[in-house]
Amino acid sequence: IKYARNLRPGRIKIDGRSSSRVARYLISCANLTTIITGGHREQDAGFIYDLE
Repeated sequence: IKYARNLRPGRIKIDGRSSSRVARYLISCANLTTIITGGHREQDAGFIYDLE
């Protein structure tokens, strides 16, 4: 498993926004396979792994 990005504990932050929508966009455009969530809410995803 290749570590791809962990910008902040419990968060994915792109252009000042942090949300599950951004996370899904990253998966769709970067061929990332899954998100390992860092919190109880979907928007708290903080770890993205490239499983290729």
